[in-house]
Amino acid sequence: VDCNDYDECTDDSCDASSGCINSPVECDDYDPCTDDDCDSETGCTNTAIDCSDYDLCTIDSCEEGRCEHEDKCPPHPCYTNSCEKEVGECVYVSIDCDDDDACTVDSCDEDTSECVHEEVDCDDDNECTDEYCDCETGCVYSDVVCTSHTCFEPVECDRESGCPLPSTPLDCDDYDACTEDECVDDKCINEPIPVSDYDYCTLDYCSEGEVYHLPVECDDYDECTVDSCDTETGDCVYENID
Repeated sequence: VDCNDYDECTDDSCDASSGCINSPVECDDYDPCTDDDCDSETGCTNTAIDCSDYDLCTIDSCEEGRCEHEDKCPPHPCYTNSCEKEVGECVYVSIDCDDDDACTVDSCDEDTSECVHEEVDCDDDNECTDEYCDCETGCVYSDVVCTSHTCFEPVECDRESGCPLPSTPLDCDDYDACTEDECVDDKCINEPIPVSDYDYCTLDYCSEGEVYHLPVECDDYDECTVDSCDTETGDCVYENID
């Protein structure tokens, strides 16, 4: 007996006691995201559920029989996000954290998407510069001028230790043994050694550090006069011999 009913949606068979059996075909593919049906000419059809929302800025899918519409342009830390509806293109623009302060390093924290402004470190590890930060121009450096100390040689700044204490006195030696050399208010004073014996009848002078007092020469080379020196005036006196 020919039991074929020419219907692709039935399973055809023959039972000896009851005759032809045409049981419906099982088309369930156990996928909740398909519509299961049967066409009598072609058999089972399992058509994917249409989840399109006709929005180019979403990713459409089916999960457990439910349509999902995921944002095509999800948020990204430290960026603003948007989607061009007509073409479905994502647009990401970095967050502007510039605070217009040259004394901060500006950045965005990717954990919080918040701006961070860290103070600029202007330290150049040089003890011979003074540094500070100008909000408009940034770090500014100026040379340290070591303080001068009265009657000491100027000192130079050391990069690692800075300005040293003065240790070398100003050299006021004029290499003249007949002067007394000293420094007063950063000026050398070279005063002659006192040589006067307060005697008008001596010539007082210094030579190589030694003071000399030579008698005034009053000799007129005249055997008929007595030659002497007036101790009050320093004048030579010539008295005729009687």
